[in-house]
Amino acid sequence: MNTLTTKAFVYLLIDCSNGEPYYVGFTHNPEKRFYQHTHKYPKHHKDGGFGTKESRRILKAGGNVFMLVAYSGCIMMCADMEEFFIKLLRNAGVPLVNKCRGGISRTEKPTGKAVIHIETGELFVSFADAARFKNCSPTLIKDLINRGECFRYA
Repeated sequence: MNTLTTKAFVYLLIDCSNGEPYYVGFTHNPEKRFYQHTHKYPKHHKDGGFGTKESRRILKAGGNVFMLVAYSGCIMMCADMEEFFIKLLRNAGVPLVNKCRGGISRTEKPTGKAVIHIETGELFVSFADAARFKNCSPTLIKDLINRGECFRYA
């Protein structure tokens, strides 16, 4: 499958206490991704980022978190829509915890295929995106895919 045919979803994580979104993301499996945002990972696994930390903070304080699927389509469109929603919400003054602008960085070349982390199901649209998650080089991601470790093509 490739980035033009693989289905993905853009979602907002919403703090139910005030009804405001605090994180925008995209995934190929919303149910699994929501679970990852709201539950602890095994000790050997890298923690899940800023949306996950904020979700757990809200839950620990006795609040509730809701995931709203805002868009579904191919991976490439979802990457663009994620970037659009982040920009739209930030321009409206919504304090998102996203640390990047979303989508595919315009300085990165898409791989033509999605890269999926085998353990978490997290979806990446380029080797560079997966490398940032793993905190390594894009070349290592390619090697891991070739060996069938950690990552695979969608």
